[in-house]
Amino acid sequence: MSGIIRQLFELAEAEGTFDTADAMLNNECEKRLQAYKECLQGTDYEQIRDIVYSISYLSKQSAFEAGFQTAVKLIMECMSHDRTT
Repeated sequence: MSGIIRQLFELAEAEGTFDTADAMLNNECEKRLQAYKECLQGTDYEQIRDIVYSISYLSKQSAFEAGFQTAVKLIMECMSHDRTT
C-alpha cells in the first residue's frame, strides 16, 4: 500500500499541489540556515543545506502518507457505521 501512496504523493507533487507548503518550508529552511551560511565554508554549508532540505522533503512525504492512511481509515469506519445503522 505504501508504494501506491508514494505514487499518489509524487503525482500530487508534480501537479503543484504542495506549492504553498513548499514555499513555507523553503522560507523556514532558508531562515534557519542563514546563520550557518555566514560562518561555514561553501561546501560545508551546501552539505548542511542539502540535509535540511532532504529532511524537509521526507517529512512532507511522511505527513502525506499518514494523512492519506488516516483518511482511508476514517472512510472505512464511516462505511462500517452506515452498514450497522
